Amino acid sequence: MDLQKEFKTIDKLDWDFRSGSGNYGVHTYHWFPAKFTPQIPSILITLLSKRGDTVIDPFCGSGSTIVEALRLGRKTIGIDSNPLACLISRVKVTPISPKYIKERASLLRLRLNHIHQEVNFQRLTQKALMSELNSEVEATFDSPLNKWFSSYTLLQIRIILSAILEEKDSTVRNFFLVCLSDRLRFTSSQDRWSRHWGYIADNVYPKNLKDINAFEEFLNHLEQMIKGNSEFIDECRRNQISEEEIRSKCMVYEGNAENICQIIEDGQTDLIVTSPPYPGAVDYTNANRLSFYLLGYDLQKSKLNEIGARIYRGRRNFLFEYEDKMFTCLTRFYESLADEGHLALVLPDKIDVARLEVLERLIDRSQREVDFRLEKTISRKISHQITGARSITHEKIYIFSKRKSKF
Repeated sequence: MDLQKEFKTIDKLDWDFRSGSGNYGVHTYHWFPAKFTPQIPSILITLLSKRGDTVIDPFCGSGSTIVEALRLGRKTIGIDSNPLACLISRVKVTPISPKYIKERASLLRLRLNHIHQEVNFQRLTQKALMSELNSEVEATFDSPLNKWFSSYTLLQIRIILSAILEEKDSTVRNFFLVCLSDRLRFTSSQDRWSRHWGYIADNVYPKNLKDINAFEEFLNHLEQMIKGNSEFIDECRRNQISEEEIRSKCMVYEGNAENICQIIEDGQTDLIVTSPPYPGAVDYTNANRLSFYLLGYDLQKSKLNEIGARIYRGRRNFLFEYEDKMFTCLTRFYESLADEGHLALVLPDKIDVARLEVLERLIDRSQREVDFRLEKTISRKISHQITGARSITHEKIYIFSKRKSKF
């Protein structure tokens, strides 16, 4: 690979992506904090790997990197400690026959419309509802969701969930669950800053509970997801990638990034493209607490696995802990890469001095102690504020190569 030639291409690009948003196709499936702009991995994968190579994102979040890797004909692996992130990523990279998903969605829509017409939500008692719904939904009656949704809206959400759980096809069922999960933030009564994730992450309850039509929100978003699924399949076909190839070329693992060696053998990765958690910027689990409540995920367990979470920023040794864990990750990334393989790391820039010093030390240590070779640094302005942390307005993309073994 002629890196200098690729870098000339990189220098000509507008990395601020001012001409458009990254919210298209399967990338619209589910909101996620600090969502990776898909244009970044798309360009880096195109320039730093070839068709058939293995591309990994060890902090895959909602799957932007692995979607782009599949679309470009690479084998890919996504890793994340957040179970919701893994569910979203798996659904994004699992194509469903457009005809089949439309048939299953039509059946679900008919079921929901029938219930909507027959049931008076304002008068239906919890006891009566529990006798009608799937037993797995009963637990939500005593969950904190009662503080976020009006009884009218929550009854609709529970009925949608019950109908989804009746779907026998697990692939379709997960598709529907992601759709419902995404709509929770928009149907909650917390409307400050247009339901900004920060209020949910900080557990700030709505002052007033409002009736919002969850059926309408869910069904409208379902149509958008069905369209995104078709677009993804069509684009892969244009790149001569069949649905069977898509299914065989991607895996998503729930686990910690530093355990990458347990998932892939040393020296078997051609490219790592990732945006690790920024120190003290985002609470990935808490920001999605409504989905955790509904889907029965362990909120506390997931929070313990987060690196650099915002809720821990007040700890005395917070930044040292972040540096230590991230350095361990970088060491593992180096071991997983093939000789002359590449690591593309996206980190914040123009932040407070303390956090910037930690990141600069990590970049320095990755070269002195891990033996990465820094090939290129790209600065970009975050023009669409998708990080979820409004104070972070700039990023840097660091491109490293693994030095060729002497043995």
